[in-house]
Amino acid sequence: MPLASGKRVVLAAVAAILLQGCTGARDGLDIPPRVDYNFHIRPILSNSCYVCHGPDASTREADLRLDLRQEATAAREGGSRAIVPGRPSRSLLIERITSEDPDHRMPPPSMNKVLSRREVALLERWIEQGAEYKRHWAFLPPEVSEAAAQDESPIDFLLESRLQREGLRPSAPAAKGALLRRASYVLTGLPPSLEMAEHFMADSSADAYERVVDELLDSPRFGERWARHWMDLVRYAEAKGHEFDYSIDGAWIYRDYLIRAFNEDVPYDQLVAEHLAGDLVPTPRLNPKDGFNESVIGTAYFYLGEGKHSPVDTRIDEADRVDNIIDVTTKTFQAMTVACARCHDHKFDPIPATDYYSLYGIVESSRFSATPLITADYGRRLDSLRALQQELRDELAGQWMRDLARDAPLVPVGQAVGTRADVADRSSTAARPAEGDSVYVLGDFRSGSFDGWFPHGPAMDDRPAIGVPLVGGGGLDSLSVGYATSRTLAAGVPAALRSPTFTISHDSILVVAAGYKSSIRIVVDNLQLIQNPIHGGLLKTLDGPELSPYLFDVEMWTGRKAYLELIVGTYLGRSHITDNHRLLRNDSSYFDVAYAVAFDEAPPELAPLSRAAPADGDLAEAVGSWTSGTA
Repeated sequence: MPLASGKRVVLAAVAAILLQGCTGARDGLDIPPRVDYNFHIRPILSNSCYVCHGPDASTREADLRLDLRQEATAAREGGSRAIVPGRPSRSLLIERITSEDPDHRMPPPSMNKVLSRREVALLERWIEQGAEYKRHWAFLPPEVSEAAAQDESPIDFLLESRLQREGLRPSAPAAKGALLRRASYVLTGLPPSLEMAEHFMADSSADAYERVVDELLDSPRFGERWARHWMDLVRYAEAKGHEFDYSIDGAWIYRDYLIRAFNEDVPYDQLVAEHLAGDLVPTPRLNPKDGFNESVIGTAYFYLGEGKHSPVDTRIDEADRVDNIIDVTTKTFQAMTVACARCHDHKFDPIPATDYYSLYGIVESSRFSATPLITADYGRRLDSLRALQQELRDELAGQWMRDLARDAPLVPVGQAVGTRADVADRSSTAARPAEGDSVYVLGDFRSGSFDGWFPHGPAMDDRPAIGVPLVGGGGLDSLSVGYATSRTLAAGVPAALRSPTFTISHDSILVVAAGYKSSIRIVVDNLQLIQNPIHGGLLKTLDGPELSPYLFDVEMWTGRKAYLELIVGTYLGRSHITDNHRLLRNDSSYFDVAYAVAFDEAPPELAPLSRAAPADGDLAEAVGSWTSGTA
């Protein structure tokens, strides 16, 4: 009996020693009573395990994922499990990270990563406590304790609670002058004015501080101060950096837009919508003073990144530009580094590479184009020009109808005036080579159709009008015939005409056009900084009133995507090279364009379109259609 009793004592002592050893393994390691997956476990797994057992299928080994609970706790071959909730001793994860056998230990020695004793202890306690997984903390809604929610100032309550836990006391309340100075610097970035300080110091009312804060919020300096923080997020700059540091045309307009938005207290959701799709919002926000579209200006942030004037490989350059836009956009609006998914699925956030390239497709398929801001006053001037155009049509039509009534011969104006249906019929009979042929028609505007191209600006209607009265210095000059024109209202009015995106598959592109101080550009891979020494040939300036051929050699860009652009204004000829990408529009600037073709050999000339005059009985109807603008 004594022997047996002694054995029990010895066994109890050994058990106590073992128990002390297990407890001692965590002594001094600062292991919290409750281990949290997000704050304690996820960083360990991400740093040491996810390369081989995480979300990236391309590097995953042993068909094991530790980032998903259902995968980590699933039965494996032989019945073992990487993680057995509540049982660290039966979990393969603990067995492998504590193994002394280098061929069995994880992470393997080749990775040069060794878990610390504290990391091992955290994993053990986490599994003991049930191995609870959580979504990333950034995607969990914040929880406010009942006590904090009931306090008059929940933020102060939380701060004071933490100070008490740390054995600290809050600082004494700030003196009145110091409080004003702090508020002024925070809200406006400037010290308070002497008048404001004197008034505040003399105000003994209970709401004196609230009223002075309202005064600071109403100051124009508030928008200047806080717009600066937003400008940091969207990497605001007024030049493109890189070698020649080209000026960003209109960057200051975006800066002032932000200042106005903060001063006018534009709601955050509205500001986000204007940045991401300000050109598409159904009801744009108008400037209360000048009446121009404020919403569209928000999209300018897309274009504020670095730009190279002559990248050797435009596709790589475009990929880097799009990546920068994705990086800035997601950091600014989501506080997430989505750009990491350019190369691999994200380790922490639920962002796979497929999501990155879906977003890439949206940005890459967008175009960066100059957008005129039409003020209310300028809009009224345009309305006056439209009224003048209609007066000219009415006067000419009246004269024609009077000639018809007395059977007087009509002088043709270069083509018969037909109805919209007539135009469609004539267009359909024109020969149009297929894309695989040696000649490919990119656009033909001679029959009254934009041929799938995209008009932009107040000078462009939804289709090229036939017989537009063109006003010159001495009055009515002529009627437009056989081309699309930016002079539907007058020269100098903002306008652009852009082709659909196409793949360059021919050696040359020919554009038959006319104009004054306006431009033809071929935009390859969305490269907007078209400059010598490599890409200068993709930009030509229109410099004559007669329709003439403008030839582009595009052989070196075969296989690249591109689009053609005609725009009122020019980019070249500035006094300083850094200003060579600023669009300058002259009061006399305009463009006319008949057609554009791609070809391989001799420059082609498209066959004339048939222009059969309408029957006599249809003339009056045709004139009426022209007068109403439906021809």
